[in-house]
Formats: sequence, C-alpha cells, structure tokens
Amino acid sequence: MTLSTKTVHSPYLVDRLLTGKDENLFNYVKFRLIKQALRESGIVQPRILDLGCADKIALRYLSKLGVEFDYCGVDYESPFAPDILADLRKAEQIVPKLPWQPNVIFLLDVLEHLDGLETDILQVLEACCSILPPDGLVIVTIPQMYRLDRFKFKHLHYKEHKIRLRQTEWYNLLNCELKVCKSRGVGFISVIPYLVMFHPRYEKSPSLMRLFKQLREKTLEKPFLRVLDWHLSRLLGGLPFFRQWTNDVLFVCQVPSSKSKP
Repeated sequence: MTLSTKTVHSPYLVDRLLTGKDENLFNYVKFRLIKQALRESGIVQPRILDLGCADKIALRYLSKLGVEFDYCGVDYESPFAPDILADLRKAEQIVPKLPWQPNVIFLLDVLEHLDGLETDILQVLEACCSILPPDGLVIVTIPQMYRLDRFKFKHLHYKEHKIRLRQTEWYNLLNCELKVCKSRGVGFISVIPYLVMFHPRYEKSPSLMRLFKQLREKTLEKPFLRVLDWHLSRLLGGLPFFRQWTNDVLFVCQVPSSKSKP
C-alpha cells in the first residue's frame, strides 16, 4: 500500500461515501450501539482514533448523539481529507502526528477492505496495540449479512470487500492480537434488502437490482423502522443465534497488557 496525496485506491468506495447519505437505517442503529459500548466501557472522556475514518461519519454521528469525546481521523484515501493521512498498518506514520494518546480506536467497517489476513489485517491490529495504552479499547464493526458476506457466495462479486469471513472467523482473527470482550449484532431490518442477493443471477438481473435499491433506499427508510431496528438490536443482538443474522457484528476489544507498546 503506497500512499500518495494524488492516488485514490478505491475510487468507487470513495465516491459512494462522499456522495451518500449519512442518515440511514443502518447508521442509526450502528452508532447508537457504539455510543452504548463507549458508555459501558467506563471511559469518561474518550480520545478516539478513528482508523479508516473515511469522511468522518463517526465524528458527525456521535456528536449528534451527545457523546463528549476528542477525535482524530486517519485514512489512506486523500480525498477524505483525514486529520492524518497514513498507512493504517504503520503506527510509526501515525503516532508522531497524534495530538494526544488515544484510549479508544475505531475500526468501523474497515478490515474487510484490506488486502489479506496476515499482510494487512494483523498488521493493523498490531498497530492498535502499539498506539494504545494497556487495556485500551478497540471497537470493530464487520459485515455479516451485508452483501451476504458470511456465506462467501461466488455469484456475488463486490470487489471492495476483499475479506469475507464468518463471525467466528473474525472473532478468532481479532483474538490473535486483541482480547475480544463482547460482541453484538448490528441491525436486523437493514438486512432485508440483501436477501434479494440470494438469487444466483442477482448481479445479472436489473429487476432484482431495482428491488434491492427500492428496499434499501425507500421502503425501509421509515423513522419507526429505525427505532424498531435499534430496539431489536439492543435486545436480541447479544444472543449468539440472532447475532449471526444481523447486518454487521460489533466487537468490543481490549489491548492485552502483554501486547501494548506505548
């Protein structure tokens, strides 16, 4: 991963995030669960380092939710104008530019976009251990039913998701460097549009793709459904069976004392 202020590594993803809507069913649930995780951690004044921050949606959402925190965003895509432009795998590119030592790191729907298990993902987790103090918090969200990632279907070719693992596989991978303390499913109703993708000819069928878009962008974007999905996720998302059928899974992790290198 060679960084340049002019290079865009994922043009489609950058364009979608910069032009898409922040306010949607999935984000409504996701950031309320993240707020809950921060509160339950007992950290009074989170200093959040958002690795793979994109357009800083976490900053905007948590601010609207009334969370008091310090924030620094890191990304390797220059169009996002992150606070720190850096390779997420390399703590030595990040630490000298930090305004303070973080006690929380976000990896929100980031790891699945990296190139490989050992070449990228484990290196990013190692970087987290280098940056945070002992017992520092790492909050990770990973797709599960989003684009049916957990099934690893060959007929779905979303090139932006380079790693597709089941929840248990992600759990074991994270535990290589971190201590996974909790996991929770994120979003039940927001899964519904992706059920259309079970059809083996989804990507070759304009009608199925229109149905997906209608469900995701209009039919399910009702205020009462956002509230309902939040309550379903809060009440059922922590149960192992139900957690498998949610849009994302949220992992709350800590840096083991033996791994920390502040």
